[in-house]
Amino acid sequence: MIGVQGCSTRQFQRQMSRPGKLHAKQTHDVLLDAIGYQTVPRMVDPSRMVKSLDQLYASAAAVNAVVLDHLKRWALKSRGMFPCDSGSGDGRVVYRYWKDVEGSPSERLVRWSCLKKHSRAMEKMTRSLSDDPSRLLDLCRHAIVLDSPHDVAVCLGQVAIDQEVRIERIKNRMSLSYDSSVTAGYRDLAINFRLITPATLALGVEVHVCELQLVLLRFAEVRSNEGHKRYISWRNLRGV
Repeated sequence: MIGVQGCSTRQFQRQMSRPGKLHAKQTHDVLLDAIGYQTVPRMVDPSRMVKSLDQLYASAAAVNAVVLDHLKRWALKSRGMFPCDSGSGDGRVVYRYWKDVEGSPSERLVRWSCLKKHSRAMEKMTRSLSDDPSRLLDLCRHAIVLDSPHDVAVCLGQVAIDQEVRIERIKNRMSLSYDSSVTAGYRDLAINFRLITPATLALGVEVHVCELQLVLLRFAEVRSNEGHKRYISWRNLRGV
């Protein structure tokens, strides 16, 4: 899959900026015209790694506003589910098929993911990423919950054939060769990708790398609520 998408080199597993170039013709940006500089869309510059966490969050927020429509489409075609409030007032989470929720009153109960918390981003960057913000690939991250490995494969296929997606990396924690003790027994399939749409191009954020986790229902249920709290305690003990 990685080879097919043309992203086998490790340098693309980083957050990078567009390349810049001097230009002579006018643009719609008065400031850029004044300094004679513009960026090149659809391309990344390996020499311009993102060094600012603020820049990353600004890009992630912009992409997050666009990616939701893609998530819904992928889930619809793969029997995907999203976490929803149970509606019972006790804060309990249930997982419902998007095909059953879309357009219904229950759609307002879907708990869409937010950007990674600033405290966790700083923690991860300090503990595991050598204080390098360009290695944070999951500020904008979402999950689609699925019933079976077959549905996971279908969903991955939908992402791969999406003409507005460029896959940068796939981490297959469902592989038999993966040592699940590293993640306390937890497994999923994580896709790092860039979203190249008219909206992200206009905003200049088509170079931002997002993450989509494809999670089996049993694992999603375990990591909810108390299970996730126990995982955080375990992760803190390991210092990652």
